[in-house]
Amino acid sequence: EDVFAGLDLTLRGGWTTYKEYFHVGKGRDMGFMSVLSFFSKVAMGNGEQAITRQWLRVALGLPLPRLLGVFYTHIGFFLNQCLVNWAMK
Repeated sequence: EDVFAGLDLTLRGGWTTYKEYFHVGKGRDMGFMSVLSFFSKVAMGNGEQAITRQWLRVALGLPLPRLLGVFYTHIGFFLNQCLVNWAMK
């Protein structure tokens, strides 16, 4: 929901500030299955975002260099990983 709120804000001409906070606490499980489930969740969310009308409207309004940057930081990263894995086989 946060991503779509940001998209709608951008499409309406708004802006927002970015603040980063560090939270220090207990460590988390970094086993293969927990990391795999996190990356699966992120990849599925990017796939769902890629088929929405908001991304189409944002993409039509961006200049090419910015569009390529947005593409690679979202669905393009996962497409690139698929291509690299396919090329390594």
